[in-house]
Amino acid sequence: MFQRFLLSVTNYRGVVTSRILTIFNFLFMFRLIFPFEFGYTITIVSKNILPAVKDFFNYHLITLFQQEVTVLNVLLLIWGIGSLFKLYTLFWNYMKIKQFVRVTPDYQIKNSSQFQSVHSFKIVEELDSPVVIGLRRPIVLLPKIDFSEKELNYILTHEALHISNLDLFVKYFYEIVIVIYWWNPLMYLFREQMDNVIELKTDEQLIQQLTYEERIEYVQTLVKVRENQIKKRKMGQYAFSFSYGTQNQLLFRTRNILEGRPRNYSLLTLLSVVLLGVFLSTSIIFEPHRIKEEHIGESFMVTSDTNYLVELADKQYELYMNGEFLTVITQKQWNENQDFQKLTIYQEENQPNEKN
Repeated sequence: MFQRFLLSVTNYRGVVTSRILTIFNFLFMFRLIFPFEFGYTITIVSKNILPAVKDFFNYHLITLFQQEVTVLNVLLLIWGIGSLFKLYTLFWNYMKIKQFVRVTPDYQIKNSSQFQSVHSFKIVEELDSPVVIGLRRPIVLLPKIDFSEKELNYILTHEALHISNLDLFVKYFYEIVIVIYWWNPLMYLFREQMDNVIELKTDEQLIQQLTYEERIEYVQTLVKVRENQIKKRKMGQYAFSFSYGTQNQLLFRTRNILEGRPRNYSLLTLLSVVLLGVFLSTSIIFEPHRIKEEHIGESFMVTSDTNYLVELADKQYELYMNGEFLTVITQKQWNENQDFQKLTIYQEENQPNEKN
């Protein structure tokens, strides 16, 4: 996957940063939400693969109540049922977590008035890692781990950045998109990569004002949480975990924190990347070859057995079928159509006698 490749070269010479990867995240979601072609879009017509796929979808299975049932109808029914089930599961699990959080008492943190005055905190014994959850009133959930004051400050700053960056809105919105595209395995792979990019972005923001020694302390806090994870309760779909990811992803974050020196791109540069990305992602589409409905009655098959061309003086050709004149085609049309190029070309003075 292209984004995974970019992740592998993040901070290589400071070129690929989490901001660039975030742009790719939004471009991916943009194309999912707006799968349309625009005026500048180049259409590549498929004459073999896509038409075969289209024929498969339109294959008639049975007739019910005088209505034809095709493969596409069955697939749409499965898609609709799957989307409803996915939406129900998403909503049900969210309400369960919300109810669980509601009955958990608030936790007062010493010497953290700057956070306490803005956000609520709760201790959840079953939790494996600090997380932030909720849209209107975000709540920071902490596992029952003995953190030092400095470690707690790193954790709270990290979670506060998630809140100020509206990362939860992005995460929840993507879960809604998955409700629609639940059948696509790439969606789940992309969700994992998207969460990883968001964590990288948050790390980069947090360490901007930290010394190298403080970066090491921050990494040690990540490792401490990772080592104490008991994985009794997971909220990955609804929250951002402080120590998110697999062991390899955590090592990747650690290297990025200690060695990363991301370049600060200007707003104009980032905007240019966005516009270029939107243009490139919408510039080419693939479509099956088809005859427009308004031309169906006028259409005919061009073959060398029934058709031939008569070359005119102005670089045009008269097209004949069974000796009857049909139309005039231009040199450009001849160059772009392989069927025309297979036809026999006569000069005006020696064309077949059956011209009408």
